[in-house]
Amino acid sequence: MSWFPTFLNAPAAMISAAILAPVLLALYFLKLHRQETLISSTLLWKKSIEDLQANTPFQKLRRNLLLILQMLALMLVLLAIAQPVLNLPASSGKALIILIDRSASMQATDTPSQSRLQQAKIRARQLLDHLDRNALAAVIAFDDQALVVQSFTSDVSALRQAVDSIKPTDRPSRLRPAYLLAQAQSASLTNSSQPDSQPQIRLLSDGKILDADNLPPLPNVAFEPIGQPGTANTAIVALSARRNYQNPAQVQIFARLANFGTQAVDCDVQLSIAPIDPAESATVRWIKTRLASVTLAPQHAPPDQPESDLPPKQRARDSVEFTIDLPTAALIRLELLHRDDALPTDDSAQLVIPAPHRMRVALVTPGNFFLEKAVKALNLQSLALLTPEQYETAMAGRQVDSFDVIIFDRYSPPVLAATNQPLLPTTGNFLWFGAAPAGIGLHWAQTDNRPITVENVGVLDWKRDHPILRSLQLSHLFFATAWQLQSDQQSDVLIDGLKGPLLLLHHQGDQTHIVAGFDLLQSNWPLHVSFPIFIQNALNYLAMGASMDIHQSYAAGTALVIPRTALSSASLAAGDTIHLIGPDQNRTITIPATGDFALPALDRVGIYTLDPPIDRFEHLAVNLLDANESDLAPAQLPPGNIGQTISALARPNRVDLWWWIIALAVLPLLLIEWWVYMRRVHL
Repeated sequence: MSWFPTFLNAPAAMISAAILAPVLLALYFLKLHRQETLISSTLLWKKSIEDLQANTPFQKLRRNLLLILQMLALMLVLLAIAQPVLNLPASSGKALIILIDRSASMQATDTPSQSRLQQAKIRARQLLDHLDRNALAAVIAFDDQALVVQSFTSDVSALRQAVDSIKPTDRPSRLRPAYLLAQAQSASLTNSSQPDSQPQIRLLSDGKILDADNLPPLPNVAFEPIGQPGTANTAIVALSARRNYQNPAQVQIFARLANFGTQAVDCDVQLSIAPIDPAESATVRWIKTRLASVTLAPQHAPPDQPESDLPPKQRARDSVEFTIDLPTAALIRLELLHRDDALPTDDSAQLVIPAPHRMRVALVTPGNFFLEKAVKALNLQSLALLTPEQYETAMAGRQVDSFDVIIFDRYSPPVLAATNQPLLPTTGNFLWFGAAPAGIGLHWAQTDNRPITVENVGVLDWKRDHPILRSLQLSHLFFATAWQLQSDQQSDVLIDGLKGPLLLLHHQGDQTHIVAGFDLLQSNWPLHVSFPIFIQNALNYLAMGASMDIHQSYAAGTALVIPRTALSSASLAAGDTIHLIGPDQNRTITIPATGDFALPALDRVGIYTLDPPIDRFEHLAVNLLDANESDLAPAQLPPGNIGQTISALARPNRVDLWWWIIALAVLPLLLIEWWVYMRRVHL
């Protein structure tokens, strides 16, 4: 849209000008041809003599009002032949809310010089320039959260500054928070001095929205897609690493890649390692170690694309794996090396690999051959086999606080009368078989003060995607006797039996409990290959936390909470300051006197470092790893089908100017030319 006219038929006007302008000038250079006649006197023919003198061939062109008027009329006619049109921008109305997407995909460069966010800002400024006089406008920026950058105002300069102040983030995009804020802004406007004003809402986004199916209804929404269709992009969409349980010094790294283009892409994957030096925690020195070449098949291949243009199946890959020896803690970075890429943010991903840790386990049992055999087969740092009596004696001497995991088999520690708490260590995590830990909100269902037992129990279902039960087949398990577990709090059911839950995951403060409501010796599970795998998975889960993978990697936008115990171990107290050094900026945070200590949201992809370092939080890796954001094909329909696209709603108003040129300029000029000519004739 422009205030300057465009010409639809300029070549025809130029050709006509090249022909007609010389012809008109030639008429004023040439003399009139008259027939010679003999007369007796020229006294009465002076006028004719003057006319002959004025039309002598090739005389010097003199100033002539008729020529000027005729040339001007000819120029206007030629201008009308060129068919000038004026595309007037549509008015933005009297009230406008601009929603600007600032998520990761809006950093894509469809053109070499501009990102999508920059294009959205330019479009927003154009909308502000076309506001009606004394109109109100508001600006909201959003990713997975929304922020009112500027509430309703008629100050266009303040609105432009608000638009310019929006910074990109590496977060995903969710539209519901922005729509709810827009509703609140609309309500504030209708309740104020302009109760009849229903604001127009302009959504400037590429449409890569995660919650398109969960949007509130909103009137007067116009969606303007930002970005060019067919923008190609390669990305790392998943990255994980885990240490080998049999050889903890060995790390296996797995990455999944994607090509969101229309053509196959050959690219290299670079693996780099940065050993973590506790003495120089803020220094990261990357060492390139491995390189792999892959061919990525296109995700958006045209339906009519010949198969010869696609890579053969034996050559096309969508993942890479590396196995490295890493006896110490380190950072690893995976980089996708591809020259033509529209979004660099998803071309690299980092992980923090902690130092290998061999578990210290205590098994408290009156005797269980199968359980002892499964635990002894693991590569543990230490294993203590205790009877219930030995355990209570060790607890009296505080000799069990150093274990990572304690397994209780058919034994529940007594509750101390003085504290009304079970005889458990203050730290560590626990695995229970045929016993319900007292004092943590888990207990057997009872009738007449006796636990309810059920006979001949089979497995109904289990959480196949949970790290503890991943890749396990449990449908053939059978339990002769089981107890019905009940929880006073929310617990996670891992295995569900035909007559109630069989395996629960329960969190109590900083401790985690896995509770099995059955006796192993009264089941066929120890005879199945899934049993030792379960023991290994359960112990590693309890020792390493909520994931068996190396889990020190976070999504952009995470506001990490650091427990007070970790601060105490780093000799940090309330009022002390911590420096957060990251890819976007360095920030200083003061530890509050009470409550949890939360870091500011980690909005950009990269490595963050804490100074002074805190155990398990020295380095924080933030990655995009989001296929939705990396797929850069802009949406053509409004998210959730709410509103209309801008192409159908705000098409520029076209005004044809040629008729106005003829009516208001050419015809008056011809009338003036006729009047001048007639006046000269009658003089």
